[in-house]
Amino acid sequence: DSPHWRNNLMVHSKNVLESSLTALSTPDLEKEAINLSKSIHLYTKTPINEVAIDYHIALSQEIIQLCLTYPELQTEFYCQLIKQTTKYRSESPAAYSGNYLKSNDWLTSDSSMNTIDLKPISSFVYLQCWQLIAIGSSIFLPKLKVLWLLKAHIARNANESSGNGRYAIYCQRSLERTLQNGDRECKPSRVEVSSLIASNPFYRLYPISVPIYFLNNTYQVFTLDGSTTVNELCKRINDEIGMRPNNESGYALYTDNPVTKVQHYLQGNVKVCDAISKWENVAQQFNVDKLKRSGGIKFIYRNRLFFLSKINLLTEKEKLLHVFEVAQYIRCGYLVPTANNLAKLTALYSQIECGDYVEHFKMIEELMINYPDFNKILNASMKKKIIQNVADIWSTLKGKTSLECCEMYMNVVKSIPLYGSKLFMAKVNIKFVCNLHQRC
Repeated sequence: DSPHWRNNLMVHSKNVLESSLTALSTPDLEKEAINLSKSIHLYTKTPINEVAIDYHIALSQEIIQLCLTYPELQTEFYCQLIKQTTKYRSESPAAYSGNYLKSNDWLTSDSSMNTIDLKPISSFVYLQCWQLIAIGSSIFLPKLKVLWLLKAHIARNANESSGNGRYAIYCQRSLERTLQNGDRECKPSRVEVSSLIASNPFYRLYPISVPIYFLNNTYQVFTLDGSTTVNELCKRINDEIGMRPNNESGYALYTDNPVTKVQHYLQGNVKVCDAISKWENVAQQFNVDKLKRSGGIKFIYRNRLFFLSKINLLTEKEKLLHVFEVAQYIRCGYLVPTANNLAKLTALYSQIECGDYVEHFKMIEELMINYPDFNKILNASMKKKIIQNVADIWSTLKGKTSLECCEMYMNVVKSIPLYGSKLFMAKVNIKFVCNLHQRC
């Protein structure tokens, strides 16, 4: 090790810094640098308790938000944490004898290094400083000279034999991912922070887990890290469930809105964790209780653009999801089949969803109630006749597989007007309409 690492400027300090470690342009930034040091000390002076983990989550979010508000502090952030994660190490333990070596408090956490910490500090302090580096390294990076220093600092601490070393290894991975995909826009979400501080992320290549929902009322959990983009996540989804690339299938990733029923399309270059953070900010702003009840953001993977000319290239999974999407369009009234076709489609849908028919008369009635045209029929005997027709068709499908029913379903819907079209919600541009009226 270079003797520079043992310089007082580089070694952990129990006290809040009196001045910044980097050259800042204004006195206001100097004050914010001191506030940053205070926040880091607050985060590290008490051990993380799973019961009261919200305190550390909120504090880490405030620290990162401060650095995003004042980009000049981003390099300062890493300088302070390099200092706070650097232990003082003596030249040789042989120089010390007697009672100094009898107390384990004087030894560093890694006894194999044969070193002595002259200022005993609880091990959790260093560990929680490493946690802040792990959180920040996927959001922003320091300037080039300090980036080189950060890489060297992480490399000299990286090892699998200690908690600090394992966090350092994760920071190496996170840093390289940020260099590859670029900085983030938002502070980390509760989901992201808790996944990094509740347990050591070294053991997982992608420490954050999110459920992805599909239109067939199922979901699957996928993992990601702080730098994962929507394109990367979509590729992983396609590989996992057996779908074509998005530019061929037309599928895309959406999120729900915590306030309204609108679903938001996510562009490919967006960081998934930024989307989670923005969702949480809106939820907290409008309805804090909903965030606690719902469990957070909901990701939906569904079709955005349907290419009718490539319908024969659909995979088995795409055919299944396509059936559920068309059924949803029919229930919403976007597609209007004839009465005969509606009975066929309902029977095929029921076979896919429930299997062979076994006196599911009540269930058919519940399905038909969702269709607008069925509800317009006032004659009870007519409704009963339609339901019986569905039951008769369903019973003829006995033994048919889901794939066979999906193909039959798609053959029927081809005759429906507007099939293959996509509808998008839009707002009227009031200014444009007013200008148009004035010209007329």
